[in-house]
Amino acid sequence: MFFNSSTIDHLVEDHDKIREHMDVLLDQKQDDGSKKLAFVKMLPMLISHSHREEKVVYSYMAKQSEELKRLAIEGDEEHAILDGLVEELQDYTLPDDEWIAKSKVFADLLCHHFDLEEREVFPKLKKVLNDEADEQLCFEYDGRRSYERPTYQSSLFYTLLSF
Repeated sequence: MFFNSSTIDHLVEDHDKIREHMDVLLDQKQDDGSKKLAFVKMLPMLISHSHREEKVVYSYMAKQSEELKRLAIEGDEEHAILDGLVEELQDYTLPDDEWIAKSKVFADLLCHHFDLEEREVFPKLKKVLNDEADEQLCFEYDGRRSYERPTYQSSLFYTLLSF
């Protein structure tokens, strides 16, 4: 695993699952339909992960030090930017060339966000986690998984489901 921390291991596992779909979005050999399907399949995982990360991990970080608080705020801001792109990508009336361009920007930003967390944020978080705090965070993070199910208002989602 990435670190000897259950919480961080779970975060990285989520990143890896989402990255599989990002690879399709970034693959120029994939057709538009495959990219849209990858986006729709990835969306529930991403929404669940980001909500749980914000509510559990970032809120914990904000209480630990000024540096971790700043990193948590930056993470929240990155999530907000990505949320805006997600909303735009759910518009099925968007012309394919615009959708593909936005999806590439989205995938690039998301991969950068994951890389930054794994390279800079998680090592700093690891330094303040003792076994008890790690166990509690992991319990809260995983416990929210069951009720952090996104609702779909996306026309794209329903259009792709009808195929």
